[in-house]
Amino acid sequence: RAEHSLLSFPSTAMHFLSGQRGSPCMMMTTHTHAPADLRTPRVRLWCARTSHPRYIGRWGFRARTSGKTTKAVSSSMSSMRTVNIRNNKEHPNSLLLENTLNLEEAFDEGPVMIFGGPYSNLEATQAVLNEAKRCRIPPHRIICTGDVVAYCADPQATVDLVRHAGIHVVQGNCERSLGMDSEDCGCGFETGSACSRLSVQWYDYARRSLDEGARAWMRELPTCIRFQMGGVVCCAVHATPASESEFVFASTPSQVKRRRMAVLGDARAVACGHSGIPFSQEVQGRLWHNAGVIGMPANDGTPRVWYSIWEAAEHGLRIRHLPLEYDYTSAAGKMGERGLPDGYREALTSGLWPSLDVLPPLEKQAAGNRIDQDALDLTITFPRLGD
Repeated sequence: RAEHSLLSFPSTAMHFLSGQRGSPCMMMTTHTHAPADLRTPRVRLWCARTSHPRYIGRWGFRARTSGKTTKAVSSSMSSMRTVNIRNNKEHPNSLLLENTLNLEEAFDEGPVMIFGGPYSNLEATQAVLNEAKRCRIPPHRIICTGDVVAYCADPQATVDLVRHAGIHVVQGNCERSLGMDSEDCGCGFETGSACSRLSVQWYDYARRSLDEGARAWMRELPTCIRFQMGGVVCCAVHATPASESEFVFASTPSQVKRRRMAVLGDARAVACGHSGIPFSQEVQGRLWHNAGVIGMPANDGTPRVWYSIWEAAEHGLRIRHLPLEYDYTSAAGKMGERGLPDGYREALTSGLWPSLDVLPPLEKQAAGNRIDQDALDLTITFPRLGD
């Protein structure tokens, strides 16, 4: 009885997907005991040359699985070895962390800039990169938590700008979906919700706007970036350490955050994106941080967008949330010219989202209330290991 599904593709397609011409490779789908929004199986690519697993997308069918171990053997490629993947019942989605970029350099000599969601907003992306130059933060100390492309008018130009800037980027759900030319954005919106309906229009526009170079770059991005700062091991992911499309906010129960961070091992701080509203919290001795996004306001009734600066502190980290002013009028004008949804175009100037579908009750109540920058900042001290 089959425990997996092996897919047959022409060799040229396999070379294209692997990014390594001439590398024998195999594709398999695996099913995990995932939350409802992640139950479509993962498709993983194995290259014989590197033996490195990489998520390459989500496909519209399910693999048949049984037992604790999924075993894949390529009968058509003699050079491909047998691979065993053990399901982790306690943390089934920890596989998202396998495609991790480990930064060897410790960020102790200066600040790190973190931002999320450029969302095809070229003006905001240029503004945040200009701010990094003004603060003398070099590209290797800048991390974007993904969703470079989404609601706004300049998908290709924004990708080009981010790529040429040389910063670190996490693969978000939009990168994965667009990189694989999927039918939808994989954002985690409820079926039939206003967000889901609006996404059809902007995603179709983004999908038509990107060239193959942009898609190939998106497919190769890591799903996690791991770095050290002030002796603290930190991780940057897209949505949560266990999901690329889960919405987590300040009011999300701490036990949910604790469970999500349990997959991080020795990492004591996680920087997330996806949800669009900035906050930092200490959760049972660890830091949960969301820098906010730069491509869309934070639903606080102002056109400001948000990023953050991390600095090493004694036995800990100092987190500063910072608003960013940019030419939102031009960004909104281009959205109108290109026929993108009025709701998101108007949000750039009003600071109010066109739908509150994804928000918990407390965040819905706070809609239109100006965010207090000082209330967001946090200095967190971590006990020394062994204390």
